[in-house]
Amino acid sequence: MKFILASTSPRRINLLQKWQFDFVPVDSQYNERIFTYSPTVTAMLNAYNKAFSTHKKYKNSIIVGADTIVVINNKILGKPKNKSELKKMLQLLSENVHRVITGIAVIKKEKFMIDFIETKVKFKKLSCSEIKTYIAIGEGLDKAGGYAIQGAASSFVEGIDGPVDNVIGIPINLLKKLLKN
Repeated sequence: MKFILASTSPRRINLLQKWQFDFVPVDSQYNERIFTYSPTVTAMLNAYNKAFSTHKKYKNSIIVGADTIVVINNKILGKPKNKSELKKMLQLLSENVHRVITGIAVIKKEKFMIDFIETKVKFKKLSCSEIKTYIAIGEGLDKAGGYAIQGAASSFVEGIDGPVDNVIGIPINLLKKLLKN
């Protein structure tokens, strides 16, 4: 089933290509927001708004929007604005469990479905040297929570409860379920 992915995230694109989905990535032009209701609602609303803004241009296509957020102590960690903010995020995540929530929205003509999935990730205690090295790599600056689990930050993970593809940015089984329905 061919669809339009309302995202140009290289991580989402690579994961969907790996699973041989038939899709076209399109920049949704939607700027993500943090909604005060809850982290889960934020992820789902951003996913829907990405899909809906793309749906306006491609009314006869199936549109998929996704938004992944990192939450610790009920605080949403977006993408760090600079290296200083990245350092603070990594220090906060060090030796703690955080939640990664991805909202997915599928729109087909006038119908839509929205759902989410959550994965818990525990980081080991990060040394100052590990944080400094990771910041120098530059990998975390464009990612929610400031890290890429499929990259160098994989060595930070002490435990994971839930699907790792969710942490990468698109939970494949949830997407399959929504597309099937």
